[in-house]
This record gives sequence, C-alpha cells and structure tokens, in this order.
Amino acid sequence: MTFVILFFLTKVFVRYIICEVQTNDKRGKEMNFITYKNLVDKYNRSIDNTIQDELRPLCLKHKITYLQYQILAVLFEDGAMNIGDLSEKMSMDTGNMSAQCKRLEQKGYTLRLRKQFDERVVEVSLTRQGRLVI
Repeated sequence: MTFVILFFLTKVFVRYIICEVQTNDKRGKEMNFITYKNLVDKYNRSIDNTIQDELRPLCLKHKITYLQYQILAVLFEDGAMNIGDLSEKMSMDTGNMSAQCKRLEQKGYTLRLRKQFDERVVEVSLTRQGRLVI
C-alpha cells in the first residue's frame, strides 16, 4: 500500500513541477535553478513525511524506527550486503549504520556475520522475522 501512495505522490509531484514551469513560461519568466530546487526539496519532504505517516503504525507494532524500517526494506530488495555498501546506498555514516544494524539484530530482524577473509567486513542479512516486517 505504501508503494502505491509513493507512486501516486511522485506522479502528483512531477505534474506540479511541470505545471509550475509552464505557468512561469506563460508569464514570460524562466524558473531559476534555486526556485526549482526549492520546489523539488519541498515535495520530496512532503512525500517522505507521508510515507512516514503511513508506516508509523507498522513501526510502532514492531518497535522499530522509520530509519530501521528503511534498512530492512533495502535488505529485502537487494539482499545481504556489508555495512559499508548498505551505508553508501542509504547515504549514512558507517558508524550509525552499524549501530542501527546491531539494534535490529537484537530485535531478531537481521543477522550480522563477520567475513572470515577480513574480520573488519560485516555482512548484514534479513532473518525470517525481518522479512515478515516488510
């Protein structure tokens, strides 16, 4: 259901931006980059807030944060990966990602395994319980 809402909001967002650009063209004005960037940022925040509102009951039920849900969703879509790759994919610091994955492991949603060839590399994967959340 959330992905349907995301798809709908994205379509609305794109239509709004196109409408704004066309309106400015009709007035003989060109939309400058800062105005365009501000519009994109505004609607990205709006979409993100809507998704968070939709996911709040699920997160409360499983006692996880929205960020932790996002981590589970990435692992669900892309499969197991190391902390560094997961951090990069989500634009997060590796230290914060490691702490979040540790909390998810304590709740039984993820499994962290150190690689034998290099113990600094930690691979994170979803458990059966973690898949059920998504």
